[in-house]
Amino acid sequence: MWSARRTRRGGAAIALLLGLALGACGFEPMYGEQRGSAVHAELQTVRVALIANRTGQLLREYILDRIHSNDASPAALYQLEIGVLESRQYYGIQRDLTATYSRLALTANYTLRDLKTQKPVLTGSFNVYSSYNVAADPFNTVVAENDARERGVHNLGDELINRMSFYLRRQQPPAASG
Repeated sequence: MWSARRTRRGGAAIALLLGLALGACGFEPMYGEQRGSAVHAELQTVRVALIANRTGQLLREYILDRIHSNDASPAALYQLEIGVLESRQYYGIQRDLTATYSRLALTANYTLRDLKTQKPVLTGSFNVYSSYNVAADPFNTVVAENDARERGVHNLGDELINRMSFYLRRQQPPAASG
């Protein structure tokens, strides 16, 4: 019993020290109470260009749903241009040369462009992977593949939003508190 109390106190003391250390170094959660609305307002200044193919359309719709809260968004300062490549890799090859497992790879190449100067301010590329089982029934395989694509698109969108948020946060100084 005594050791359990000591462990709880020790854990609380460590959590308190970590909290103080993070506060002293200027750590502030991006989506915390103080910056959450500012980050969201900054993201609303981003216009998302049209993206080719169905996966690109799903990605654009997902990003727009996440960064624009209503129809009355502020004037665009940036344009996000994205190219999405999709490929499949098959695993679990059986003797009859059919696969039992597939991995969907989505690659996003993106450019965040300043609309005033038309110069790129943030560029990059990254991959996300999503897997699914290849079933004997083609319908089940199509459903599983579409689900894997949707999960991959959500991962792409979240990563793009995070990267833009980091960039936009560095560009604008935090509001003075007082």
